Amino acid sequence: MQLLKRRRFSDNFNDTFSFVKLYGKHFFKNYFILNGLPLIFMLVVLYFFTTTFIGLSTFQNGDTGKIIEDYIANNAVVFGLIVVVSVIVLFIFAIIQYTFVPIYMILYQRNNGINFTSKDIFDVMFKEKIGKILIFMFVSFLLLIPTIIVGGILGLLLLITIFGIIFLFAYISMFYNNAMFEYLETDKGIWECFGYSFDMLKVKFWDNVGAIGLFMLLSSFVSGGISLVTNMISMVFAANTANRSEQETMMMLAMLVAFIISKTISIFVQTIIQLAQAMVYYSVKEELENIVTVSEIDKIGLGE
Repeated sequence: MQLLKRRRFSDNFNDTFSFVKLYGKHFFKNYFILNGLPLIFMLVVLYFFTTTFIGLSTFQNGDTGKIIEDYIANNAVVFGLIVVVSVIVLFIFAIIQYTFVPIYMILYQRNNGINFTSKDIFDVMFKEKIGKILIFMFVSFLLLIPTIIVGGILGLLLLITIFGIIFLFAYISMFYNNAMFEYLETDKGIWECFGYSFDMLKVKFWDNVGAIGLFMLLSSFVSGGISLVTNMISMVFAANTANRSEQETMMMLAMLVAFIISKTISIFVQTIIQLAQAMVYYSVKEELENIVTVSEIDKIGLGE
């Protein structure tokens, strides 16, 4: 499948789902190989904290807050170690989560297909590109405050419609996403890439922002619906437990399971949105630079 091509509104949808249909098995297999261990670790830690605090509040009498506070104080070293390791793992998870799609696409372009493995993705992510990734994260953090201020002002103006808010989020998301793709794929400086990203947003504005905004709107309905259903099931399940202490325990565990399910679905949906943004990025890049067009002309000149 050719990534560098001109696309209209519907093409962004068609090519995103076509990519998933053609390469979804390879894509998600490598995604879960890399994300699996950090995600499992975080879920185990979440389960540990939840069950521990449920046990303390359920089976000990007294002020629950004081009981938990004393327990943490008496096990400060263990809890401190868990917190430090959790922060590190969460940071690694964040890197994988938000750079997997661009790194995957870079390797897809390099290999002219999916002839690469999770090890190749890991090597590019944490060896070849880690410096750029950290710089991008730092600069993105610096831009966060002005982005929030400008976005907040525009958000107030767009409060009359939910669609306006969604499209604002789509615009901001694409601004960062385009800059990240450009920075990881080229030798340009970080600020030059953010400037280039701003120029990219002007190309086929309604086609591209509209497509990503619609993706986000649909994903919010899907995630919200699944979250609502899982929470309702968990509450019904917990309510059918006779003993009050057991009911509280089952309620917390059911809510934990519901949270895990909804979070997993949310991560999956977010990845699909990133794939759609990748299609937009390569489409606009072709519009601005005519990479494929120039290549085809060069081939004609060589008699191919």
